[in-house]
Amino acid sequence: MTAVTRGDLEATKSVPGELGYAEGATVQGTAPGTVTWLPGIGATVKRGEALYKVDNRPVVLLYGNVPMYRDLTKGLKGPDVRQVNDNLRTLGYGAPAGDTFTSATAASVRAWQRDLSAEGTGQLAKGGVVFTPGSSARSGALGRGHRSGPRQDPHPYRQQEVRNRPAPGRKPGTGEEGCAGHPARRAQCDRENHRDADRHAGHRRRGAERRPAG
Repeated sequence: MTAVTRGDLEATKSVPGELGYAEGATVQGTAPGTVTWLPGIGATVKRGEALYKVDNRPVVLLYGNVPMYRDLTKGLKGPDVRQVNDNLRTLGYGAPAGDTFTSATAASVRAWQRDLSAEGTGQLAKGGVVFTPGSSARSGALGRGHRSGPRQDPHPYRQQEVRNRPAPGRKPGTGEEGCAGHPARRAQCDRENHRDADRHAGHRRRGAERRPAG
C-alpha cells in the first residue's frame, strides 16, 4: 500500500520582464496663469498633495472620475461635490457624505486650504483642483514658465481644410470629390469641365486638319 501525504503543490517559473508605468495621460490645467512649480520628473503625487502651482498657488490632486468643471460653493449639488466630500473625509477633514456642498463641507475645505498654506475661503475654484482616477499620479516633463489654462487652436478649421484638400494628382475643384458640396463649387466645376472638353475637341480638329489625305 502506498502512503498518501497531504501538502501544498508549488511550481515556479522565471521569465524575463521589465516593470514600468502605464501610458501617461496629459493633465490640462484650467487655472489661468503661469506654472511656477512642478514636482520632479518621476515623482509620485498622492491625494491631497500639490500637483503643480500656478502663480505660486497650489493645484491639488484629488481622486475622482468627474473633472473639475465649475467653481464649488455652498448649496451646490452633484457628483463633483460628492467627490470633494469623499476626498476630504478620507484625508481626515470630517466632510459629510453625500453630493451636497454644505456648511460642514465649507468648514472642511477651509481647514484643508489652511493646511496647504492657501487662503481659507471655504470654496473651491475650478482651476484649484485636478480630479484623476486611480490612486496616485506620476509626474512627467513640463518646464516652468509654461502658460496654464485652455488652449485655442490658432487654425480652428485646420481639419476641415485638410479634409477638403484634393488628392495628389487631382486638379483642385475637379472630379467627383472636389465638385461635391456647395452649389457654387459645382457650377465652377461644370464651367471648368466645359472648357476642358472644348480644348480637347480643338486639339482633335487640328490633328485631323494636319493628317494628310489618303
